[in-house]
Amino acid sequence: MADALRANDSAWGEEIPAIPRRGTQVHPEIYFVESSERRLRARYSNLRRREQLERLRGFLLLAAGSVLAALLVGALVASHARLMSLSHNNAAMEREIQRLETLTRQKQVELVERIDVTAIEARARELGLDYPRQAQQIYIQIPGADGLVLRDAEMSAQTARAAAEATARSQTAESMAAANADGR
Repeated sequence: MADALRANDSAWGEEIPAIPRRGTQVHPEIYFVESSERRLRARYSNLRRREQLERLRGFLLLAAGSVLAALLVGALVASHARLMSLSHNNAAMEREIQRLETLTRQKQVELVERIDVTAIEARARELGLDYPRQAQQIYIQIPGADGLVLRDAEMSAQTARAAAEATARSQTAESMAAANADGR
């Protein structure tokens, strides 16, 4: 088998004889070498496939990691954009609140300026109104603290009598005022 070609397999560090060409005479020992060579080549081929699969798995893991990292960065950017939008809206609302507070203060000042006691008193005198005289003033006694409290039917009856008496007094005061006005 001197004319058979030998190949150097660097992965195994062994010399693997080449398969003889067709038409050459095959010896039994060559057959044994051929089957060993086929087994070694099949084993080497399986190892190469495994290495390729390992590389492919590594690449796929790297790609999946890259996609996951991109998604995380995208989510972070989206949340930051949302935060900036909310911050902008918050600033706009604060400006609106300040504007409305300023407007409220201006309206309060206008209201205070319109409430001029002397102007109101002059207008009341123009309409014929005057301060009540002693006979026109009616004081009502309210039982208990500063307010009207109805506890039961008896209190309601007392209140009704007091209201009737007050009405009678006011009618008397009005008739006296009319008599005084005629007597001037």
